[in-house]
Amino acid sequence: MSDSSPPSSPPVIAVEHVFKSVSDSTGTLDILRDIDFQLARRETVAIVGASGSGKSTLL
Repeated sequence: MSDSSPPSSPPVIAVEHVFKSVSDSTGTLDILRDIDFQLARRETVAIVGASGSGKSTLL
């Protein structure tokens, strides 16, 4: 689910257009692809996903 309404206070963290990829002899793998989000003061969030989906890389 996505909430497109603006946060009630200015963001304390803003992430825009984050990309991360790794390359080896077999090619390139996108780990994070065009990630955007904002976190407001006192906002609680959870990052969920399958093992190996890039959660720790994002943090």
